[in-house]
Order: sequence, then structure tokens, then C-alpha cells
Amino acid sequence: MGTKKKKLPQLIDAEAHLIKCSEYALKGINELKLSEFNDLVNRVYLAKDILIDKFRELYPDKNPRKPHSAEYADEIKEIFNEYYPTFRSVTREEPHVQYRHCYCYFMRKYTSYTLKRVGLPFGHDHTTIINAVRNVEKELDTDNTKFVEIVDFVNKKLIEKGKKLNHE
Repeated sequence: MGTKKKKLPQLIDAEAHLIKCSEYALKGINELKLSEFNDLVNRVYLAKDILIDKFRELYPDKNPRKPHSAEYADEIKEIFNEYYPTFRSVTREEPHVQYRHCYCYFMRKYTSYTLKRVGLPFGHDHTTIINAVRNVEKELDTDNTKFVEIVDFVNKKLIEKGKKLNHE
């Protein structure tokens, strides 16, 4: 017989919160509009991602590849907000789309955020984020000047902020 592992109080609280949100959603599901339901689901996913980040913060050795996801995410958001403020724009014009794709690329490369969490600020699903990341990787492989400039600039800014970059 194996011994049962004890859960940390913070994890028990977070787990209870997620269960409570799910039960609330199920009780009122008949009265919810689809957009309200999607918003609720997004909030539950966000809560799950925050819980995962907290766990990784408490136990950095459990995720050695991306040890400081929340910290890197804040820095990436700050850089994009300062130097590429139109990256949140919903327009499909070229420079804005490139900024948005590069933002997604950095969030996937240097954080442990899920595809869904990366897409939440834009209202995009995981497939759009996969496409954005692949697009940037393809453009970097072909030495597309604009993408290379953006990626090099953001990498430089992250290094200036004291971040160590993993080049996989």
C-alpha cells in the first residue's frame, strides 16, 4: 500500500475554487448566453494557468525549461506595450499582424503559458496561436528582415532587463 501525498494548502484552495467555478457554471448553464459561457470558460482556464504558474514558482525544479514564466511574461508584455503598442490591434494590416505574431512567439518560447492563455488578450483560440508561432519561425528561417529585427530587438531588451534567454 502506497502512502497518500499531502496537498499544499494553497493548492487545495485553488482546486476548491476551480471546482466551485465549474459547479456554478453548470448550475446556470441553461440561462447563459454562448458568449457568457465562453467568457466563464476562459476565466476558468486563466485560473488554472495562474495555479500552474504559482506551482512552478513554488517548485522551479519541476519545470527547468521555463522557470520564471510569469516574470518573463510581464517583461514581454511591457516591451511590446512600450515599443509595439499596436500589437493588440485587431486590424489585419501587415505591421500589426507581425507584432502580434511576434508577441505570441515570445510568449510561447519564454513562458509556460498555454496556447489558450496566450490568445486570450486577442480573443484568439489555440489554432491561431500555433499559426502565429509557426509563421514567425518560418519567417526567421527565411531571414525576413522585419521579423528578424523585431525578434532581435525584443531579445536585446530582455537581456538588458537581466533575463537569461534559452535558445533551443
